Amino acid sequence: MLRRRAYSYPLQEKTLTDAEYIEYSKEGVIKRAATLGDLYRIWIEREKRQKFLEELARESIIPELLAGILKTPDADTFDVLAHIAFGAPILTRDERAKAFLDKKKKVLDALGDQAREVIIALLDKYRIGGIDQISRPEVFRLPPFDKLGYLRGVAEIFGGMDNLKKAINMLERGLYESPGVNP
Repeated sequence: MLRRRAYSYPLQEKTLTDAEYIEYSKEGVIKRAATLGDLYRIWIEREKRQKFLEELARESIIPELLAGILKTPDADTFDVLAHIAFGAPILTRDERAKAFLDKKKKVLDALGDQAREVIIALLDKYRIGGIDQISRPEVFRLPPFDKLGYLRGVAEIFGGMDNLKKAINMLERGLYESPGVNP
Protein backbone atom coordinates (compact mmCIF):
# COMPACT_ATOMS: atom_id res chain seq x y z
CA MET A 1 0.00 0.00 0.00
CA LEU A 2 1.36 3.42 -0.95
CA ARG A 3 1.50 5.99 1.78
CA ARG A 4 -0.08 9.39 1.48
CA ARG A 5 1.98 12.38 2.49
CA ALA A 6 1.43 16.09 2.36
CA TYR A 7 3.79 17.76 -0.10
CA SER A 8 3.80 21.51 -0.38
CA TYR A 9 3.44 22.82 -3.90
CA PRO A 10 4.58 26.33 -4.76
CA LEU A 11 1.12 27.88 -4.50
CA GLN A 12 -0.98 25.34 -2.66
CA GLU A 13 -0.77 22.27 -0.49
CA LYS A 14 -1.95 18.90 -1.72
CA THR A 15 -1.76 15.40 -0.36
CA LEU A 16 -0.04 12.94 -2.67
CA THR A 17 0.92 9.33 -2.51
CA ASP A 18 4.59 8.55 -2.87
CA ALA A 19 3.90 7.40 -6.44
CA GLU A 20 2.14 10.68 -7.25
CA TYR A 21 5.02 12.70 -5.81
CA ILE A 22 7.51 10.67 -7.86
CA GLU A 23 5.45 11.28 -11.01
CA TYR A 24 5.19 15.01 -10.22
CA SER A 25 8.96 15.10 -9.67
CA LYS A 26 9.59 13.19 -12.90
CA GLU A 27 7.63 15.78 -14.85
CA GLY A 28 9.60 18.58 -13.19
CA VAL A 29 12.94 17.00 -14.06
CA ILE A 30 11.95 16.25 -17.67
CA LYS A 31 10.67 19.81 -18.10
CA ARG A 32 14.24 21.01 -17.43
CA ALA A 33 16.25 18.09 -18.86
CA ALA A 34 14.46 16.28 -21.67
CA THR A 35 16.98 13.45 -21.91
CA LEU A 36 19.47 11.65 -19.71
CA GLY A 37 22.23 13.32 -21.72
CA ASP A 38 20.73 16.74 -20.95
CA LEU A 39 20.68 15.90 -17.25
CA TYR A 40 24.32 14.78 -17.45
CA ARG A 41 25.38 18.02 -19.16
CA ILE A 42 23.63 20.05 -16.47
CA TRP A 43 25.06 17.91 -13.69
CA ILE A 44 28.74 18.12 -14.57
CA GLU A 45 28.76 21.92 -14.40
CA ARG A 46 28.47 23.26 -10.86
CA GLU A 47 26.57 26.47 -11.70
CA LYS A 48 24.08 24.70 -13.98
CA ARG A 49 23.59 21.97 -11.38
CA GLN A 50 22.94 24.49 -8.61
CA LYS A 51 20.45 26.43 -10.74
CA PHE A 52 18.71 23.19 -11.72
CA LEU A 53 18.38 22.07 -8.09
CA GLU A 54 17.14 25.52 -7.05
CA GLU A 55 14.46 25.38 -9.76
CA LEU A 56 13.38 21.94 -8.58
CA ALA A 57 13.26 23.13 -4.97
CA ARG A 58 11.00 26.05 -5.94
CA GLU A 59 8.53 23.44 -7.17
CA SER A 60 8.96 21.32 -4.03
CA ILE A 61 10.97 18.65 -5.81
CA ILE A 62 13.46 17.54 -3.18
CA PRO A 63 15.98 14.85 -4.23
CA GLU A 64 16.66 13.83 -0.63
CA LEU A 65 12.94 13.20 -0.13
CA LEU A 66 12.85 11.16 -3.33
CA ALA A 67 15.84 9.12 -2.14
CA GLY A 68 13.97 8.43 1.09
CA ILE A 69 10.84 7.35 -0.76
CA LEU A 70 12.95 5.07 -2.97
CA LYS A 71 14.78 3.77 0.12
CA THR A 72 18.15 4.74 -1.38
CA PRO A 73 19.66 7.19 1.13
CA ASP A 74 23.23 6.56 -0.09
CA ALA A 75 22.34 7.14 -3.73
CA ASP A 76 23.88 9.98 -5.64
CA THR A 77 21.39 12.78 -6.28
CA PHE A 78 22.02 12.53 -10.02
CA ASP A 79 21.08 8.86 -9.94
CA VAL A 80 17.88 9.47 -8.00
CA LEU A 81 16.77 12.09 -10.54
CA ALA A 82 17.94 10.01 -13.53
CA HIS A 83 16.05 7.02 -12.15
CA ILE A 84 12.73 8.75 -11.61
CA ALA A 85 12.87 10.65 -14.91
CA PHE A 86 14.52 8.17 -17.26
CA GLY A 87 14.52 4.79 -15.52
CA ALA A 88 18.30 4.77 -15.11
CA PRO A 89 19.76 2.43 -12.49
CA ILE A 90 20.43 3.96 -9.08
CA LEU A 91 24.07 3.95 -8.02
CA THR A 92 25.33 4.78 -4.57
CA ARG A 93 28.01 7.41 -4.11
CA ASP A 94 30.36 4.63 -3.05
CA GLU A 95 29.71 2.72 -6.29
CA ARG A 96 30.42 5.86 -8.31
CA ALA A 97 33.63 6.52 -6.38
CA LYS A 98 34.85 2.95 -6.92
CA ALA A 99 34.01 3.13 -10.64
CA PHE A 100 35.95 6.39 -10.89
CA LEU A 101 39.01 4.80 -9.26
CA ASP A 102 38.81 1.85 -11.67
CA LYS A 103 38.32 3.98 -14.80
CA LYS A 104 40.90 6.62 -13.92
CA LYS A 105 43.59 4.32 -12.51
CA LYS A 106 46.16 5.31 -15.15
CA VAL A 107 45.48 9.01 -14.65
CA LEU A 108 45.76 8.66 -10.88
CA ASP A 109 48.94 6.60 -11.18
CA ALA A 110 50.48 9.39 -13.27
CA LEU A 111 49.87 11.92 -10.49
CA GLY A 112 52.33 12.44 -7.71
CA ASP A 113 51.64 10.73 -4.40
CA GLN A 114 50.26 13.85 -2.71
CA ALA A 115 48.04 14.78 -5.66
CA ARG A 116 46.64 11.23 -5.73
CA GLU A 117 46.01 11.44 -1.98
CA VAL A 118 44.09 14.70 -2.52
CA ILE A 119 41.87 13.09 -5.18
CA ILE A 120 41.22 10.09 -2.93
CA ALA A 121 40.39 12.40 0.00
CA LEU A 122 37.98 14.33 -2.24
CA LEU A 123 36.36 11.02 -3.22
CA ASP A 124 35.91 10.25 0.47
CA LYS A 125 34.19 13.64 0.93
CA TYR A 126 31.98 12.82 -2.07
CA ARG A 127 31.06 9.40 -0.63
CA ILE A 128 29.83 11.07 2.55
CA GLY A 129 28.10 14.17 1.24
CA GLY A 130 27.78 14.07 -2.53
CA ILE A 131 29.09 16.13 -5.41
CA ASP A 132 28.63 19.49 -3.69
CA GLN A 133 31.17 18.45 -1.07
CA ILE A 134 33.94 18.51 -3.65
CA SER A 135 32.66 21.42 -5.73
CA ARG A 136 33.12 24.04 -3.04
CA PRO A 137 36.47 25.59 -2.10
CA GLU A 138 35.44 25.34 1.57
CA VAL A 139 36.21 21.62 1.45
CA PHE A 140 39.89 22.52 1.65
CA ARG A 141 39.36 23.97 5.13
CA LEU A 142 38.59 20.47 6.42
CA PRO A 143 40.84 17.54 7.33
CA PRO A 144 42.92 16.15 5.71
CA PHE A 145 43.49 19.25 3.60
CA ASP A 146 44.35 21.36 6.64
CA LYS A 147 47.53 19.30 7.02
CA LEU A 148 48.42 20.07 3.40
CA GLY A 149 48.13 23.84 3.79
CA TYR A 150 44.43 24.25 3.04
CA LEU A 151 43.45 25.46 -0.45
CA ARG A 152 46.75 27.22 -1.13
CA GLY A 153 48.83 24.19 -0.15
CA VAL A 154 46.68 21.80 -2.17
CA ALA A 155 46.92 24.11 -5.21
CA GLU A 156 50.72 24.03 -4.89
CA ILE A 157 50.63 20.22 -4.91
CA PHE A 158 48.91 20.39 -8.31
CA GLY A 159 51.26 23.06 -9.65
CA GLY A 160 48.86 25.97 -9.25
CA MET A 161 45.20 26.85 -8.91
CA ASP A 162 44.43 26.25 -12.60
CA ASN A 163 45.73 22.68 -12.40
CA LEU A 164 43.77 22.06 -9.20
CA LYS A 165 40.60 23.30 -10.93
CA LYS A 166 41.32 20.97 -13.85
CA ALA A 167 41.78 18.05 -11.46
CA ILE A 168 38.49 18.81 -9.68
CA ASN A 169 36.74 19.16 -13.04
CA MET A 170 38.20 15.78 -14.10
CA LEU A 171 36.92 14.30 -10.85
CA GLU A 172 33.43 15.78 -11.19
CA ARG A 173 33.08 14.68 -14.80
CA GLY A 174 34.68 11.30 -14.17
CA LEU A 175 32.24 10.45 -11.41
CA TYR A 176 29.38 10.61 -13.91
CA GLU A 177 30.98 8.94 -16.92
CA SER A 178 29.03 5.87 -17.88
CA PRO A 179 27.76 4.30 -21.09
CA GLY A 180 24.71 6.00 -22.53
CA VAL A 181 25.03 9.08 -20.34
CA ASN A 182 27.95 11.14 -21.65
CA PRO A 183 27.28 13.61 -24.43
